[in-house]
Amino acid sequence: MTTTANEFRSGWPTILACGVGACAGLTGLAFYTFGLFVKPLSAAFGWTRGEITLGMSFITLGTIVCGPLVGWAIDRWGVRRVAGPSLLGAALAFVVMSRVGPGIWTFYAGCLCIAVLGCGTAPVSWTRAVSQRFTKARGLALGLTLLGSATAGVVGVPAVQWLITNHGWSAGYLGIAGFSALVAFPVVVLLLGRRPKHVDAAMPLATSGMTLSEALRTGAFWTIAIGVLLLITAQSGTIIHLVPLLTDRGLPAVEAAGIAGLMGLAVFVSRVGVGALLDRFPPPLVAGLTLVAPVAAAAILAVCGTDRAALVVAVLLLGLAAGAEIDFLSYFAARHFGLQAYGKIYGCLFAMFSLGNGLGAPIMGAIFDRTGAYQPALWGAAALFAGGAALFASLAWRPVWTDTATTPTVH
Repeated sequence: MTTTANEFRSGWPTILACGVGACAGLTGLAFYTFGLFVKPLSAAFGWTRGEITLGMSFITLGTIVCGPLVGWAIDRWGVRRVAGPSLLGAALAFVVMSRVGPGIWTFYAGCLCIAVLGCGTAPVSWTRAVSQRFTKARGLALGLTLLGSATAGVVGVPAVQWLITNHGWSAGYLGIAGFSALVAFPVVVLLLGRRPKHVDAAMPLATSGMTLSEALRTGAFWTIAIGVLLLITAQSGTIIHLVPLLTDRGLPAVEAAGIAGLMGLAVFVSRVGVGALLDRFPPPLVAGLTLVAPVAAAAILAVCGTDRAALVVAVLLLGLAAGAEIDFLSYFAARHFGLQAYGKIYGCLFAMFSLGNGLGAPIMGAIFDRTGAYQPALWGAAALFAGGAALFASLAWRPVWTDTATTPTVH
């Protein structure tokens, strides 16, 4: 208990800085607000939903290319020197997005700019800083940090929707740019301290862990990689199309955004609750049980029609997974591979995360364009969620890294 208290006493600035950075990052505002622009852009330029959501594939392309490079840079130079400039880059990219059209290629170019200029705002930055500072309470610390992206859902989605409704879609992008440059950047630069000169004996050594090549030869790496690909493909499609789905069922845009914003409440609970559970119970069991929730969410969305209560339940269940998947990715990466090459290993795993982000939204959009309904895609998403849950639960049979051993052992 003393060690845990000391970790939080000395590490709270790291959690706060990384939480704000996560809110402004690729898995924060950039992701949660993407769906808000689908109908406004379609109305402005005549682009189809499939064409617009294909923009996620360009964000994916940039992230896949840059993700491992960002991980290498963080391992070499530290989080602040990489994430700080990237927050300014993300702000510039959203300014570019405010000027897209009428050609669809301008939108795709803007999406690519978000990924390339904002690549250092991905979770690899924030989770690396926190994992280095926390060991006894790492799960809870990661959960608290990643509440930042949940804030993007609870506060950011309604705020950006208000800007779009009252001032147009261009103002929505400029609002995101302003938050990244004027709020997130100074908080990260001021509070995210330089790499500590002295590391407490209870904390893992920076040199402890596998190399990237060693991790790639383990079953645990590919179990996590394929599991997160399945989960995020389903999650990306469901979340990004959630507001269009709700408005198709007759809900006003502001009400639809409000219901979608409830997801953030579930994310808040999930981030803290799941993080604490990871520190106290077998992590694969926690992951497997938590990830059953989005299976039920997709099924409810497929059959509930306009029932408001059912829609709210589905959104809350979806939020339980949206709040946990980055926690699981970060926690299991450190648990199975250590911290020596965490940035490189996490960068490769996050490339799979990004691939799922890029696949899910356009696939669901294409299914809607072809069938005129979301139900077939929702049933497919339920199956993908179930597969991802099974893979994360199976990590119970994979070796984990221990600092006192020269080889991983099964815990």
